[in-house]
Amino acid sequence: LSVDIQPQSARILGILLKHRGEVVTRKALEEQVWQGRFVGENVLASAMTRLRTALGESNAGLIEALPKVGYRITTEVQRTAVGQSYDSPLALAVGQAAPERPGFVLDRLLGKSAAGEAWLASHRQTKALRVFKYAANAGQLTSLKREATLSRVLYEQLGERPDVLRILDWNFERAPFFLESQYGGDNLLGWAEHQGRLAGLAIEQRLELFRQIAQAVAAAHGVAVIHKDLKPANILIRPQGEGWQAMLADFGSGRLSDPARLIEL
Repeated sequence: LSVDIQPQSARILGILLKHRGEVVTRKALEEQVWQGRFVGENVLASAMTRLRTALGESNAGLIEALPKVGYRITTEVQRTAVGQSYDSPLALAVGQAAPERPGFVLDRLLGKSAAGEAWLASHRQTKALRVFKYAANAGQLTSLKREATLSRVLYEQLGERPDVLRILDWNFERAPFFLESQYGGDNLLGWAEHQGRLAGLAIEQRLELFRQIAQAVAAAHGVAVIHKDLKPANILIRPQGEGWQAMLADFGSGRLSDPARLIEL
């Protein structure tokens, strides 16, 4: 889909895409789009109408309005900037041996961006699952290196935990560069929407998932690791006994509030 969108409507779309699956309040949209300038009562509504018109009748429904609250995009959306391609030189495909890890076979593409690709892979013999996050080139290694460093801090300080994804290995020496991690399950948004899983949970079970997520964040903060990108895509859910286990993942945007922690390792 290629459409002409006015600047204000384009900024609204960008904000909603950035927070896909989350409700963005009217106030937050007004502050980010108009940056403190006075906004009349119907200005946001008019910009949203123009955006829906630009998207067309078949796509306007992708934006969900929550009366008197805000808006959100809940469907799967792939963003491609005009004149930019996400085709990468990695040339990875389903059924291929994982680069540098020939014992694993690539099963499914989990995500793709200008920075690289993430794949779910299984071991040929044991069927153990791993996730490989590949960088397309050396210029895109910063996030992977940060994630590896913070994962090491978390593991050394907290040990093995069921609520924090562990990075198992990495390769930053030669292409293709990658992180190898355990498989923590589907992300929260995909898990919740599959066959109405979240809607089917009792309130006590929902609160238990929230407790697990909050506990993981608190544990990370306790060792000076700040995630900085908490969202449904970075929370994984997997079966655990007769219930579900939440797991915090992707510290690629995180930081250490106390860099001296690295000296302790």
